Formats: sequence, structure tokens, C-alpha cells
Amino acid sequence: MGRALEKISSGMAVLSGGILIFAGSVMVVSVVSRSLFQRPVPGDFEIVAMATAAAVFLCLPYTQWLDGNVRVDFFLSKASKHIRTTLDAITNIAFAALALVFCWRMTLGLVDFYTYGDISQIIAIPLWWVMPFAVASFGVLSLNCIYQAVSSLRNEKQ
Repeated sequence: MGRALEKISSGMAVLSGGILIFAGSVMVVSVVSRSLFQRPVPGDFEIVAMATAAAVFLCLPYTQWLDGNVRVDFFLSKASKHIRTTLDAITNIAFAALALVFCWRMTLGLVDFYTYGDISQIIAIPLWWVMPFAVASFGVLSLNCIYQAVSSLRNEKQ
């Protein structure tokens, strides 16, 4: 299961990079168009904001997989390995629970945005399209957290 989660997480991060390249390209085209023709890309801010949101969501699982989230180890630096491992497992389970709540709430937001047809103000992009990225990311993030908690406790017993 670990290899599958790693591949899914890294694939989401690669997709995130592609989305950011797209967002950057939209900004470059808009700035150049504004400079040369006094006509920026309509809705460039909306496009970049929504693309950036999707990209940030997609990076969450891989960051967790790499254990790249910021944490304060100052108080635990002198604790025993057993205590650090146990607290890491507890925080991973708590983070998984939080990610599941976010996944659930984002799913409800997706349904509402889709049902009511919410759109952006300038170029009328449906707002729901970014939500599946968030739902999938929080779902995979929670699986990563659970996997890491179980793995750390299992490795400590060995």
C-alpha cells in the first residue's frame, strides 16, 4: 500500500507543477498582451487564483509523504525515541482526522457549487471545478497520515 500511496502522492505533485506552469503562462501572456496591445487576458486573476488553489491542494499529500510539514521539535529533541514515535503517530492520526473533515466539507462545498451553478465574476468559470482536486487531495492526505502512523508504530516494535 505504501508504494501506491507514494505514486499517487507524487503524481498529484507533478500535476500540481503542471497546473502552476499553466498559471504562470497565463500571467506571462496577460502581461505581454497588456504591454503590447493594452488588452490583458480577461479573467487572468480568476484563472490564476483557481489554478493556484488546485496546485496547493495537490501538493499536500506528497508533502506529508516526505514528512515535509513544519513542526516544532524543540520540546521533543531530548525525549526518547519511543516518546517521539508515539507522539508522531498520535499527531498523524489527528492530522488524518482533520484531513477527513476537510475532505467531507469540501465534498459538500463541491455539491453546493455544482448544484447552484456558482461562477466567477469576470469570465464565468464554474467554481466547482477546483473542488475535486481538494477532495482527492484531502482523501489521499488522510490515507498517508494513517499509513505513516501505523508504519511508525510497527517499525518501533521491530
